[in-house]
Amino acid sequence: MPFASAHAGSAGHVRAHLSLLAPSEKRALVWIARRLPRWVGSDHLSLLGLGSMVAAGLSLALLDTGPAVPVVVLCLFANWFGDSLDGTLARVREQQRPRYGYYVDHVIDLAGVTALLAGLAASDIMSPLVALGVLTAYLLVSGESYLATHATGVFRISFLGVGPTELRVLLAIGLAKVTQSSEVTLAGISPVRLFDAGGIAAAVALGIVFVVSAAGNTRTLYRAEPLPPRNSRRQSTRSARTSIPAASSPALTDAESAAAPGVSPCTQIVRAARGRTVPSTATTACSLTIRIARGTATAGSVRTAPG
Repeated sequence: MPFASAHAGSAGHVRAHLSLLAPSEKRALVWIARRLPRWVGSDHLSLLGLGSMVAAGLSLALLDTGPAVPVVVLCLFANWFGDSLDGTLARVREQQRPRYGYYVDHVIDLAGVTALLAGLAASDIMSPLVALGVLTAYLLVSGESYLATHATGVFRISFLGVGPTELRVLLAIGLAKVTQSSEVTLAGISPVRLFDAGGIAAAVALGIVFVVSAAGNTRTLYRAEPLPPRNSRRQSTRSARTSIPAASSPALTDAESAAAPGVSPCTQIVRAARGRTVPSTATTACSLTIRIARGTATAGSVRTAPG
């Protein structure tokens, strides 16, 4: 989803990138990647993507709106260049690292968007509460997207024709509008800040994307992995019951009791007395030995008795 990079397509899944600008953007990225100097690597571009988002957030938080806007727009372009080109460069040079690229790129996405929204919250063009709402919705969509990629094998980068590049363009247009007027009037309502109205709309849209995507993926996975029939579950339960170890079974035959590991003959006597088992040959031998020992002890005591 937002600001997802091109690295992700190699991590054992299919990339579904159907945004409006995706075809022309892909051709442009391949053209640039083939002409980059050899000393420029994918990791350099990933760091550029992260650093540019942090710089954009700091610019919004520390500078006035007028000076901050051109700096932020430049940072958004640098973010597009680094975040979109790192994976393309790896594929063009056949230096792909699927799991590393997928993990690092999405960690950078999370950190970068958080830095940008923190800068907006600290500025005078967006309410901190609205920025928090947008960040929460973004994290929900990102988390669901990453889980769906692992569970379904499809990584969706866009929704209804809107992808990371389109979001950057919309953000740049909004920043340019702020330099002229930071407020808008909607349907007779008192003027509100442009980025507050846009932030609320973005949070609602991301919430809808989360619900629709989660419901669709849940239905797909449920159909792919239906519950087993009840008869199968009963048979598996019966199999589990019949697999109880012999030493812990409450009703054993004579042969099973004799062969039960860890069950001494004397223990079998106690079980036989309680009616839980049938005494085995070992039990009878133990009982006979105990009776002989008792008889000997009794005879000895009789012989040594005084008088």
